Amino acid sequence: MVVKIIDVIDKKSQLRILRAVNGTTAGVHTNGALLDEDPRNFVISTRAGIQTDATFEGTVEHYFDPAQVVGTGTARGVGIGTTLAFTDQIGVGITNAFVRTQNLWFEDHEFLLNEEVVYKTNGGTPILVWTGVTGNPYVNLDSFSKLFTVPTSANTIGIATGKVGLGSDSNGYYVGLDSTAVPSTLYFVNIGVGNTHSLKFTPNNLLTGDITQNTVTVSTASTHQLENNDRVYVTVKPKDIKTVEVKYNDFNRRIVFDPQDFVAGDIDLSRNTITVTKGVFNFGDKVIYTASSPAGGLVNEKMYYVIFYNETNIRLIF
Repeated sequence: MVVKIIDVIDKKSQLRILRAVNGTTAGVHTNGALLDEDPRNFVISTRAGIQTDATFEGTVEHYFDPAQVVGTGTARGVGIGTTLAFTDQIGVGITNAFVRTQNLWFEDHEFLLNEEVVYKTNGGTPILVWTGVTGNPYVNLDSFSKLFTVPTSANTIGIATGKVGLGSDSNGYYVGLDSTAVPSTLYFVNIGVGNTHSLKFTPNNLLTGDITQNTVTVSTASTHQLENNDRVYVTVKPKDIKTVEVKYNDFNRRIVFDPQDFVAGDIDLSRNTITVTKGVFNFGDKVIYTASSPAGGLVNEKMYYVIFYNETNIRLIF
């Protein structure tokens, strides 16, 4: 069977796990049973010449049981809230906490103001929420594609449908930067169903990429007698014949090989990429961009270098 670690509680030396993942069946885990880690982290060596001292964050998904997190209610004020009982508490630590309405309990959280998160039920039923505006209906929390965190204490946060700031009312509640669209943080009407709901945070400086692996099966004319971990040397003698188009660029006084055409629809302005045929370019190729009406940010007859966004999309730098 396969389990997924969804929370590491360092202070209590505890793991919270989700059982029966990846299509496996749930079973009993006996005391002292060994777990084999299937890591999702790996290290790659960058191409020569690519170096950086920048630090990049990764995505973080906070799993929670709403019954032990959500402060329900549709009114706010002193003493209005929910007393949560931590029924899965093992060993030392608090066993209950009072949480005001419009708040979620995350002990010693690291959420920052106006961090964008995505809420998921992970197979459960979503939490029902209300904006606090009379006449507005109750809606499912997962009906909002973007949500924003609002820390209210070291252990609690609120959730808003837009970015917020401190309000001008006498109670000091948060209100939206657009106070009409986002009057305040959301009220939680119920806790939904399920114990593996989550808030997923993706940082703005997230570095993403595509990783591919090619598995090749080689057939030999006779019994190969090879064993695992034998070192082999392969010599490839291509038989294909390719016709290469050669042109002369008079403006730059350069010879150009196999010029590639693209249209305006191949340009993605949000990613600053150009869609090309797979395998045409190599990393670092020098190219000359020509256009009667250059795309924004590019200059006619200027030379650029190719870097990859993925296998079929490139970016041009100079």
